[in-house]
Amino acid sequence: MQSQAYEEIEWSKNNIYFEGAAGLVSAYSAISYERKLLSSRSKKIHLLAKGGIGKFGVQVGPDGWGGLGGLTLLTGKGDQHFELSGGFVLGYDNDPEEKSQFALPMLDLGYRYQKPNGGFVFRVKVGILGVGVGVGYAF
Repeated sequence: MQSQAYEEIEWSKNNIYFEGAAGLVSAYSAISYERKLLSSRSKKIHLLAKGGIGKFGVQVGPDGWGGLGGLTLLTGKGDQHFELSGGFVLGYDNDPEEKSQFALPMLDLGYRYQKPNGGFVFRVKVGILGVGVGVGYAF
């Protein structure tokens, strides 16, 4: 009989990526960082904290720089994942007359290609701030 040692692949702890989205009423581009918070025992569900900065705009509302924060839930064991993200964007409006702050909700559903042990990341999503694409690196 032959015996093979089974080595479990550790899920990458950090992701960094650039993302952009556009919709009928909004558009944004941002650089985001995610950090793994926990994984299920089966390694099929992962919870990540998300933060980033970017340029956000709404056609009939605020337009300016801001920060984003939230949580991402990934499902899947291989390199194909369903993604659910929620959070918020806080920023300052560029309007010279108002210079007001703004807050926008984020809720996205999407697909992510990401190998468990890291490397290239590709994301596509649809959400309340538009349809978007992201590329990055996991480590």
